[in-house]
Amino acid sequence: ARKPNLDIIRKSSEEIFMPFTVGGGVDRIEDFKELLSNGADKVSINTAAVRNPELITESSEKYGSQCVVVSMDYKREIKGDYFVWINCGRERTNLNPVDWAVKSEELGAGEILITSIDRDGTCEGLDLEITRKISEAVSIPVISSGGCGFARHFSEGFLIGKADAVSAGTFFCFKDQNPMQTRSHIKNAGVLIRIHT
Repeated sequence: ARKPNLDIIRKSSEEIFMPFTVGGGVDRIEDFKELLSNGADKVSINTAAVRNPELITESSEKYGSQCVVVSMDYKREIKGDYFVWINCGRERTNLNPVDWAVKSEELGAGEILITSIDRDGTCEGLDLEITRKISEAVSIPVISSGGCGFARHFSEGFLIGKADAVSAGTFFCFKDQNPMQTRSHIKNAGVLIRIHT
């Protein structure tokens, strides 16, 4: 797998002032050391976590669970069952997303990032059902991703999905929105959130 560009990570970390999570191609404990020493605050693992679950435990024991983010992509099948997919969404596993989230926490993950492949980029809203099931099944923070198209989708993620955070890409890249506007909407919806001035 192609590794993250350490030069870009280092330069980015000097310009941003928020927790910085880096992932992609991370499959060895040495990758954690490289990324954390080049400016990452947290490291995200996806395929490697499924193929080598011991990496979750090893990295959390060595660097602390607060910097280990298990990222999972999942899809809903025609019969209604959900499965975790790996290898950039090309390979289906037999793992149920809720079960895998629980197992990841047991192994030492400090956060779970969940992405609905079905909803990613659609702007039709988050998968609130799975988000809520996972949020209620684990005690670590859950970040829900995939589907935000309107500001209300963020507040739904918190209020209905019980997520600790909501992640979005398309919403900010292709719509006339910015994080400050979105934060204000979330606060006005009754979600406790910091508003930076």
